[in-house]
Amino acid sequence: LECAYTDLAQNYGFFLPLAGLEKSSGFEENPADTKAAEKMGRLFDQIRHTNHLEKPEDIHALNVFLTRLLFCFFAEDTKI
Repeated sequence: LECAYTDLAQNYGFFLPLAGLEKSSGFEENPADTKAAEKMGRLFDQIRHTNHLEKPEDIHALNVFLTRLLFCFFAEDTKI
């Protein structure tokens, strides 16, 4: 970093990693992404409730299934 001593306060982000911190940059979520995530969450809840999934290995298998399903949706949208 090269700046005038008087400008050091405006460049504090450069030193954050030395303190183990990061400067976050905000971004706005795409409403379609938020809606899709909510639908996937509701699907997870419905499948878990309907099939009485309580064991950790069953929930893991459901997570894997939904991850694969999400990839299939992505592949369809991108015409893979």
